[in-house]
Amino acid sequence: MVKLWQKKKLAVVLVVGLLIIGGWGVFNVFASEDDPGVIQSSGFVEGDRVIISAEIPGRLTELAVDEGEQVKKGQLLAKLDDRQLRAKVEQAEAQFAVAESQVEQAQLAVDLTDRQYTGTVAQARAAAETARANANQVRAALKQAEDELTRYRQLYKQNVVSEAQSEAVTNKYNAAKAQYEAVEKQVQQAEAALQMAYDTQVSTGEQVEDQHYSQADAALKVALANKKLARAVLEEAEAILAKTEIYAPSDGIIVNKLVELGESAVPGTPLLQLVNMDQLTLKVYVTGKDIGRVKLKQTAKVYVDSYPDKPLNGRVVKVASEAEFTPKNVHMPDERVKMVYAVELEVGNAGGAIKPGMPADAEIMTVTEDSGNK
Repeated sequence: MVKLWQKKKLAVVLVVGLLIIGGWGVFNVFASEDDPGVIQSSGFVEGDRVIISAEIPGRLTELAVDEGEQVKKGQLLAKLDDRQLRAKVEQAEAQFAVAESQVEQAQLAVDLTDRQYTGTVAQARAAAETARANANQVRAALKQAEDELTRYRQLYKQNVVSEAQSEAVTNKYNAAKAQYEAVEKQVQQAEAALQMAYDTQVSTGEQVEDQHYSQADAALKVALANKKLARAVLEEAEAILAKTEIYAPSDGIIVNKLVELGESAVPGTPLLQLVNMDQLTLKVYVTGKDIGRVKLKQTAKVYVDSYPDKPLNGRVVKVASEAEFTPKNVHMPDERVKMVYAVELEVGNAGGAIKPGMPADAEIMTVTEDSGNK
């Protein structure tokens, strides 16, 4: 009998306990719903999406990230085929080197004519020797480029190398040939200057000297203009080449990868989508009965399933002026409500607790302690 009485006593205690807990839960629900200082709602986390696209057309040779990957500002995301553009840069570099050499030669000519004619022949002879030595070096480089071109043409016929590789070697040869032709012209100019020095050695009249100086100065100005143009061409080629590498504009998470390796990129067409995880918002919905109590800059507490006991801080940043039908994926406490107002909350995302698309609940504090005491 004692054991039976103890069992009945235990059952009564459990029933009473459950009634107390249930009553407390019901009290809390109705108390929070009736609390004029708090509006409860739910919604989904959203983020501003940054569209990442290429500035120039090209084939994707590298995709360094995947969906869901965290990236840092300035991190390499993708790369386009750059072989032809690199060849153009190399050609522009060669042309710029030729222009620089022409400036040096023109400056040397000015210096020669700017001095007294004593020693003119010796100086002209030295310039001619320098030009010849330079031509010998460039001639050797041209021979090497010519041999390489011949070899690549054979390989291309045998389908060993691609057309792009063959074109790159051809461009390299053309640049070497252009440089050699320019250097040969410099040799001719230096030898002509030497001959002029011989011819004018006997003449020391100021008129002859002034005429030669004017010609040398004009040639220097032309060489400087050509160098400036060559530098502009080189800088443009380098700028276009730099656009083959695509970098992250900010910190964030890659939420969409819209292309695959080997596909062609078109300027303006999205390749990737990135969301800045430090600038997330929560869009919740409030009934027409409560929307009048929601104001900008009001604080809020945001709850997510992964951190149910650690609410995040929120702040009202946008309140819709027009009602809309309740979205199908949003649950309202009163299911009879058909029209709601969207409210956007700015949410602090310390530690990356929330991510776009996550459901979340919010408590909007419509009455502050100061306003409640008045």
